Formats: sequence, C-alpha cells, structure tokens
Amino acid sequence: MLVTTLAHRAALLSKGQLKPSDNRIACYMHGFEYNVFTGKLESIPNKWTNQSEGWKECGELILYDVIEDEDGTNSIDA
Repeated sequence: MLVTTLAHRAALLSKGQLKPSDNRIACYMHGFEYNVFTGKLESIPNKWTNQSEGWKECGELILYDVIEDEDGTNSIDA
C-alpha cells in the first residue's frame, strides 16, 4: 500500500502516525484514522464531530500495490 496524501485536506500521510496494532494510520493534522489495508476512514476525533458534514465525507484513501523489485527498489502497480 502506498498513499501520499489524504483526500480531505491533502495532508501528507508520511507525516502521520502508523498504528500497527489497529492497522491504521492517523493524519498528523486532524487525527482522522484510516485503515491501511482498505483505505476506509475508521475514526474521527471528537473535536471534529460538531463540524459540518463535509468533514465526515472526506472519502476513502486510494491504495496502490507496492512491488519490491529484485534489485531492492520499489515500484507502484497503478
């Protein structure tokens, strides 16, 4: 899986926090948590639940298969 930005605000996931025990990655800007295998939004922090409905409709992440080549480099199967 490789996703570079979040759909809702284009925040870089590379700055996010990986939560391996939950199979999630959390946005460093807003704390939204996405499943790293499905791309689905699974958790929105309480501080955002009173915001407009648009915050909850940020969409799912686009997932790509990452392939490790024989020489150790990675490529994306898009």
